[in-house]
Amino acid sequence: VFAEFFTQEVENAYFRYFIGFDKSQTMFKNLSKSSAFRALLKDCFDNMVVEVGVQTELASFLIQPCQRLPRYEMLLKNLSLQTWPEHADALTLEEVASMAVDFNVRINERKAQAENLRIIERLQ
Repeated sequence: VFAEFFTQEVENAYFRYFIGFDKSQTMFKNLSKSSAFRALLKDCFDNMVVEVGVQTELASFLIQPCQRLPRYEMLLKNLSLQTWPEHADALTLEEVASMAVDFNVRINERKAQAENLRIIERLQ
């Protein structure tokens, strides 16, 4: 199941999210200066708590995709290490853990390249 997650399509989606994340954080910070925006957030937060029992604020939701990939990597590495070598899924777990590492490396490399391009564009 995890092997199906590490596709090019998912990688591209995460990459786009990561590239826009810094901008969204800046925008969120700027909007949070507005009392109308803070009131809207409070209203939404209060409704979420009442309707679904969720007590997480928007900023916490926004960071979750960024935290998810390293967690998958850690989970799969630990699961692989805790699996007996003779277990039927041992090799598959090793491969999927390796896929998670490679996936994260590619995302980080693409993000670094995009950031470098932004810096170059600003300098021109």
